[in-house]
Amino acid sequence: MPKRSPNLNKLVEDIQRAFSHTPYPGNGNLVPETPYLDLEAEQIRDYLRGKKWQDLTAESIWQEYKGDPGALLPFMTPIAMRYYLPAFLLMGIREYEKSDIIFDSVIYNLHPPWR
Repeated sequence: MPKRSPNLNKLVEDIQRAFSHTPYPGNGNLVPETPYLDLEAEQIRDYLRGKKWQDLTAESIWQEYKGDPGALLPFMTPIAMRYYLPAFLLMGIREYEKSDIIFDSVIYNLHPPWR
C-alpha cells in the first residue's frame, strides 16, 4: 500500500472520529419501505443488513454485492446514507482506483448535477 501524506492520514482519522458514534439505522431503515420493493433496493437491504460502516470496503462491495455498486447510496434512506457515508468517503481515500463507480456515486449523490 502506498504511503499516504500526513494530511490524508488526518482526514481518515477525522472521518472515523466524526462518525464513530453514529447509530446503526436499523434493518427496517436501510432502504425506503414501499408497497413493492424493487430488486435493487431488496439486494441493497439484504447486503447491508447488520453491516457496520467500518466493515465496508470497495473490495468487499465488488466481491459480495450482487447488484450495481453505484446504486448503493441512491437507494438508501437518508438515515442509512448518513450512517454508511464515512465508508464511502474512506473508499475514495484508501481505495480510489478500486472504488471506480462506487466513489463516483458519492460525488453525484452529494452534489447532483441538477442543483
